[in-house]
Amino acid sequence: MIHDQTMAETIDIQGLDSLLPAERVQALKRTGEGPHVFVTARVRGYAGSRVDV
Repeated sequence: MIHDQTMAETIDIQGLDSLLPAERVQALKRTGEGPHVFVTARVRGYAGSRVDV
């Protein structure tokens, strides 16, 4: 879900050990199979800004 200020979705924890510390991945595994929900702030550039990806 994308809102004006936030974005929320579910994430599959397979392969997260390459992105997150091992203790965080283990904590997610202890919570069960999922779905694992995450929410993040939505950041928008100002007019005329350039964002490279």
